[in-house]
Amino acid sequence: MQVVIREGRDGMDIAEADHAGERFTATSRNGATMKLARALVEAGAPDGPVEARGTDGRLRFTVRSLHALAKFTIKERDRDKLRLERHQNRPDFLPGKALGGVSDSGRPVRGPRDGSGVMDGHFITVRPGRFAFVRPEGDANNLFVTGSVLDALPHVPRRGEPVRFRVAETRDGRRRAIDLVLTQEPAP
Repeated sequence: MQVVIREGRDGMDIAEADHAGERFTATSRNGATMKLARALVEAGAPDGPVEARGTDGRLRFTVRSLHALAKFTIKERDRDKLRLERHQNRPDFLPGKALGGVSDSGRPVRGPRDGSGVMDGHFITVRPGRFAFVRPEGDANNLFVTGSVLDALPHVPRRGEPVRFRVAETRDGRRRAIDLVLTQEPAP
């Protein structure tokens, strides 16, 4: 699989790849290719070697396994030290609580029927730099997207733009869309 890496706004790295006829885009200050690898694995991409190239076509790096790449991330520690670490779900969220069943607060929670934790939907409200709401396919309940998650995307999404994401529930019972990946290039 070939991944293209480019620099986005405010020093963010943007990684893009195609799988099963869809364009996947992931943005991160550090580790965009690893974030993209996680999205591709969740979308069912087969394991295999990965070539990461810049927009100029020059080889940046290769790895032998897409699935192994998805298990890691780059963390920034004390005074700009970058470290390769195993990826962990965010500690502020209760992983897996929004995959269906009942939440900690006792409310029924809808989620993907396949149990993968990944949902598709589209943006219904976008306030750049502040917040957004996404609507999961087949669900009438909108999910909140924080401004920091929104700012990490490669461009400001428009109403109706498709997105793939995971759902997490905060400790106080609120549901959020996290780990957003745009699944289509914006129209010119």
